[in-house]
Amino acid sequence: MIIFLYCQNLNLARTLVIYDSSFAYLSKFVVVAIENNEQNATDLRSQLSKIKESNPDAIFTVQYETAVTNMLTQAESLNINVPILVPSILDEKMILTTGIASEGQYTSRALSTVSDPNYEAALKRISGMDSVDKDFKSPKAYDAMLLIKLAIEKADSFDNTVLKDTMLNMKFDGVGGSYEFDQYGTPAKANYVFQTVKEGKLVEVQ
Repeated sequence: MIIFLYCQNLNLARTLVIYDSSFAYLSKFVVVAIENNEQNATDLRSQLSKIKESNPDAIFTVQYETAVTNMLTQAESLNINVPILVPSILDEKMILTTGIASEGQYTSRALSTVSDPNYEAALKRISGMDSVDKDFKSPKAYDAMLLIKLAIEKADSFDNTVLKDTMLNMKFDGVGGSYEFDQYGTPAKANYVFQTVKEGKLVEVQ
């Protein structure tokens, strides 16, 4: 079983729909509950308590950095002892901040496999900006924006449906590797590393 906790804003509400439909065809995953919170919420204990009552095997969360930090520490204080899966955002800085609360948690990270001076220049410009979410500094964020640009040029259109159909039929080489998409819009092949926190360090899960 798996449970989802989502930040309540427009982009992540769309993510909720995408992930819910994507996991539906993977029969080994069962969504036992869905919780959400305001984007700037700092106290997530009410949602976490409801999650605990559902007795999940794991918690999957898509949140911003502050919310994830609060979530990890508050889950530890509530004795929630199941893995929390945090795509992209769990890093060494957060591990230092949350301490033992991050131990045994999981994250995925897109790898940069191709040297691109434009990506390196963009990364350098925003690397010191604390207000920029970590996901916007990742290879996949750069590739996503470049893919949209190429799709607009190829389709010669800004229509959402036209762009979606165009991207589904594109093969794309970005800084994170080569991409092509299945019928759900999920990359059929992408370069990621899956990591867990062990003794205060991120280690790759084989």
